[in-house]
Amino acid sequence: MRPPPRDDASGSVPLAFPLPRRPEREAAEEPPLPSESELHLYEGVLATLGKERGEAAKRFAKVRAAQVTVVGEGALLDEVVRAGLRSGWRQVGVTGYPAAEEPELRRAAGEARRDPAQRVAFRRTSSLGVLCRESDLVVQLPEAAAEGARSGAAAVCGARGTALCQVVARPGEVWVGPAGAVDSCAGALHERLGAQDPGREAPVLGGRLAAVVAEQVAGECLRYLAGRVRPDVAWWARSTAVRVDAVESTWSRHVVPAVRKRSGTESWCLAQSAVARARRELEGWLSSAPLPAGGLRERAGALVDPFTGVLAGVEETVSAGGRYVYRAAGREPSAPSVVAVARTRAAAWESALLDALAGYAAQAQLREWRGVEGPLWGWDLSASRPRALPPGPLVPPHPAQPARAHPPAGVAGGRSVGEALDAALHSLAEQVVWTVLAGGSELFPRVGLGDGGSRGALWRALRAYGGELAVHELTGALGLATYAVTLDGRAVAVRCAGGAARALTGALELALAVCASGRRVVRGPRLAAARTVEPPEDEKETGPNPAHRAVRALVASGLAPVALPLGGDPAVAAATPHLVRVLLLPRGGPLPANGTSVRGS
Repeated sequence: MRPPPRDDASGSVPLAFPLPRRPEREAAEEPPLPSESELHLYEGVLATLGKERGEAAKRFAKVRAAQVTVVGEGALLDEVVRAGLRSGWRQVGVTGYPAAEEPELRRAAGEARRDPAQRVAFRRTSSLGVLCRESDLVVQLPEAAAEGARSGAAAVCGARGTALCQVVARPGEVWVGPAGAVDSCAGALHERLGAQDPGREAPVLGGRLAAVVAEQVAGECLRYLAGRVRPDVAWWARSTAVRVDAVESTWSRHVVPAVRKRSGTESWCLAQSAVARARRELEGWLSSAPLPAGGLRERAGALVDPFTGVLAGVEETVSAGGRYVYRAAGREPSAPSVVAVARTRAAAWESALLDALAGYAAQAQLREWRGVEGPLWGWDLSASRPRALPPGPLVPPHPAQPARAHPPAGVAGGRSVGEALDAALHSLAEQVVWTVLAGGSELFPRVGLGDGGSRGALWRALRAYGGELAVHELTGALGLATYAVTLDGRAVAVRCAGGAARALTGALELALAVCASGRRVVRGPRLAAARTVEPPEDEKETGPNPAHRAVRALVASGLAPVALPLGGDPAVAAATPHLVRVLLLPRGGPLPANGTSVRGS
């Protein structure tokens, strides 16, 4: 039973009492609204909870009704207790600190109290189970986490349904949050941040740094307890964390994409036990709606962050020949970057982003496949039916292919499934062409390009990088419109497309991206010219869908393209659902015996 508040002549309120067990309230029950005196006292806090006073009062009532427990020690614990009481916490528990720190904690709490209803319970030791049972929110500070309690607190809070807000100290920085359910918030930050640098020490949390971190802790808890979640933000991007620079004591907010599937959302199960289920899910994926105009930048922008994102950044590198070149870089130093070129900045940014996310998702999917038992299911594009993929290796890019190491051949993204399939199929066709070129047994016509015409500026931009440039028509290699750009007689770029004009322009743009990437240009097989032909005229593509043409050409060469959605990372799959992997399998036969196994350890 809760002790009644005491308001004697001195105005003192007991600061040490047994923290009551959290009452079980029905989901629809709303806490009582604060009194007018409370609303006036916390006017500044209410201003951060909404413009409309009535709605802000309802949110603040949730903060006042919550029971918050802080686990930690040292100067940061003092500052967090102070900041929490100033923001309106009413029922506060403090634990995990040494006995010598209790007098200072009591003094800090007494100074920070703003109203007689605020109560602080001091318990130096307490089991995690008791803390979670009695609390609506547990705040865990780095000192407690350093003792190995971080994973234990997350596990117990997750099992009991108690929200958790962890403060993580890393070399040069301190992270606060996200505050919320353990399965969707607390674990996401650790996985997105990755491993720490063992050669650097974490900062000392004292002085101004402790005060700044404490203010951010109070703010994160206030946002969570008041229910300040934007309903228009997708579930996988609602969690945010605050990064505090340990040197400058400045802070910035970062989206923490989810790392686990939210309960009740669709996730592509790659191991299926029934053809009917595989057909139903794959047909649903193939018929999924395309992203609206501008939807990709809005949805995928949350995945680009140098600290918590999937990608570190997407930025323009050079502008030449009427084209814009953009580079998308992964967060890890060893992660390969992707370079894309297009006529507009928006198109180049989008292309680089999709290629980089597709490459990342492909690697995440391979990790997800390890240990999967039973067949994997894909959609056979040549037969329009599900096809089981028996345990075995994937078809890797041919060693002779120098320009498209990332993303891998057959991996692509788009604003729609059709657009992604088109890109993936043509990249596979380019892989087959590289294989043909490696044989070196054919002569291909050389295309006579000049400085004039619609491609003149692009051609001049390429020539500025030096070397002897030439363009060859390779349509006869596979039966698709295909062009290759050579540098000093060796192929550096090959592009297949639905039409000749599009393929030629694409080959020149790919060569520009390769030369502008800043990396050493790896040159492929040597090409010889049989004759010289004129470049194709710009015209609208007619006839079958370009993806259908690619399927026909691959089938004619004895291969069956099989498509499946890219999973592995729920945030990436939710933001860009149209990422695909297309495998080339022998028609009606098993997977080839060479390549990278999807079941490898």
